[in-house]
Amino acid sequence: MKKLLLLLTLLVCFSSLANKLVDIEFNALLKLAQSGNKDVQYIIGDIYKNGSTQSKINGVNITGTIPIRDLAKSNYWYLKAAEQGEMLSQSQLGFQYSIGEGTAKNLKKAFYWFSKAAIQGDRFAQMKLAAAYESGHGTAKNLKEAFYWITKAAAQGLPIAQYMKGSMYHSGEGVIKNDKKAFTLYLKAAQSGLAYAQTDLAALY
Repeated sequence: MKKLLLLLTLLVCFSSLANKLVDIEFNALLKLAQSGNKDVQYIIGDIYKNGSTQSKINGVNITGTIPIRDLAKSNYWYLKAAEQGEMLSQSQLGFQYSIGEGTAKNLKKAFYWFSKAAIQGDRFAQMKLAAAYESGHGTAKNLKEAFYWITKAAAQGLPIAQYMKGSMYHSGEGVIKNDKKAFTLYLKAAQSGLAYAQTDLAALY
């Protein structure tokens, strides 16, 4: 069994590094997740989140009987991986708690997991963390922290983060008002197809 789990682990790692699909049966993946592999725990969480519509993920082609959608099991596996420091699971847990999907809505827990993922560099989590600081949802309102984290996310090219940072420059919240910088950021977001960035960009002309 240990040799099988090692082989499966190597296959998952190979598919990720070589950017090639590897066929692995769902039950084999589940055993690997149960053995404590955090990367596979994330994959299992995603499979349960999407159900039978999820057949390919992270370079792995899932074969065999794929379970139906089960958000409680999805969150169970995300939590297993998140507790071991798996960044995407931390970000996904934050999202699940923020909207109450598969669990009771809990903005403090959402903030906690977004924080964990944001520190590791997940741009979506950085954006959500900034939004939490800006609104005071799940934590004390802190516009300087909001600007700090939205800058991190915008620097990674996330269009909505570029728009949010532009909005902060335009309103002067958390930073000195600067319409020139707001314009530049709106432009970047608009060029990515973000409709409301295009609208606000036009207003600055």
